[in-house]
Amino acid sequence: MKKQEEGQRQKKDRLFLSKIMIGGLLILLQAAFIVFTILNLGEYYAYFHAACTVLSLIVVIYIINKPDNPAYKLAWVVPILLFPIFGGIFYIVIAGNRSSKGFVNKVEKSITDSCQFLPQNPQITEKLLRESETAALQSGYIQQHGKYPVYTHTEMTYYPVGEDNFQPLLQELRKAKRYIFMEYFIIREGHFWDSVLEVLEEKVKEGVDVRVMFDDLGCVAILPSDYEKRLRAKGIQCYSFNRFIPFLTLRLNNRDHRKITVIDGHTGFTGGINLADEYINATAPYGHWKDTGVMLKGDAVWSLTVMYLQLWGFLSGKKEDFYQYAPQREELESIVRMDSFSLTAILLWIRKSWVRIFI
Repeated sequence: MKKQEEGQRQKKDRLFLSKIMIGGLLILLQAAFIVFTILNLGEYYAYFHAACTVLSLIVVIYIINKPDNPAYKLAWVVPILLFPIFGGIFYIVIAGNRSSKGFVNKVEKSITDSCQFLPQNPQITEKLLRESETAALQSGYIQQHGKYPVYTHTEMTYYPVGEDNFQPLLQELRKAKRYIFMEYFIIREGHFWDSVLEVLEEKVKEGVDVRVMFDDLGCVAILPSDYEKRLRAKGIQCYSFNRFIPFLTLRLNNRDHRKITVIDGHTGFTGGINLADEYINATAPYGHWKDTGVMLKGDAVWSLTVMYLQLWGFLSGKKEDFYQYAPQREELESIVRMDSFSLTAILLWIRKSWVRIFI
């Protein structure tokens, strides 16, 4: 009876508190207000037409002088000149849909400040160069532009589908002693997430530092609007990335598509699997779902830890000593069975993977 009542309450939450419903209504109200204003200012139409035409000409000049592909420029210039009234406005809303300078600067500072925690061991790069020049070149590119080094003493387990990843993730979460960091684009209530959440609640009671981040737009239609508060009430620290604001704009990009779990700094999960039932084929709304996952154990998990803390610091505004989350050497030595793994194999996996960043 209690479970049934809880299910009904959650359905009501989704119906009445869904951010996408509230946001959609607010956007429609804003659009209706703009249309009403234009229709009732008919006597000023000539001025409005002239202003929009001048704006479109300025936009065309701006596009022509941009160092972009000529085909891209032509694709914008022609429709703007054909429809000068709304062409310039349309370009500003669509093509000018970029993050604010303050947003970008804050993200870049978070990344720059944490680069000091990602030193590259020159002995490892020399060893990689002897093993494979191609892999060494790719590793050098990643280290130079992404600031992420290459490691030894790491094991990798590959999961071809989400259901193969499910039980190992739960098993490793249960082993956590110090902290659990989770960052996902999509979290959906169901068997997968409920199973994970049950473990997280147990770990909180044991004194483990549990943190969760999810993308606000990725979960806008599937999680209640107060879900962050609900997790915090359970003792789980939580933030949503780039909150969806119901304002008349198409600026909905800049999402956090990463899927990361870090356990005590020595075990990490990543890949394409979100925390939703369709990713383990417990449900099949889109047919059989195939996304791959990877479990890392060893030194290379440090990069996932730093990556997570970068975004956590950006959202929380708090500075932390990254090294307090470094894995304990005894734990690393006990879980890594090999002296080192094939560096070429992990670099080739990185090359084939779909790389997404949150900027």
